[in-house]
Amino acid sequence: MTYGWALLIVIVVIGALFYAGVLNPSNVAPTSCILPAGFSCHSYKLDSTGKLHLTMGQATGKAVTITGIACSTNAAAGVTATSVTIENGRSASVTGSGVQCDTVAGRDIYRGKIIFTYTKSGSDIIYRGEGDLAARRES
Repeated sequence: MTYGWALLIVIVVIGALFYAGVLNPSNVAPTSCILPAGFSCHSYKLDSTGKLHLTMGQATGKAVTITGIACSTNAAAGVTATSVTIENGRSASVTGSGVQCDTVAGRDIYRGKIIFTYTKSGSDIIYRGEGDLAARRES
């Protein structure tokens, strides 16, 4: 009988924690930004409207020019054109006024791909890079 009461109390406490939002998985979901070798996310933010503001670094050995960037769930809108040159070992904001990353309805977190195109200094070849992003909307 004592174990029954103890179990009931534990269930009530866990229920109260869920109700209060302490154990809500969307509140404890980690954020991350992972880009392919040679590229890095120096800072990233998903604003309240779902626009991604990204500062990207690169260390590929040559200067690169980011020519476009998009979120994978926003593929219908296409790649947002940009022209940002990043010197080797440096970083720069590559999204300007932001790239739209649509979150799942009812959630304030985006989990998906960042797709970007770039050229290397002295070359006309367009390369494609793809990374993973998990970010929460911030106000």
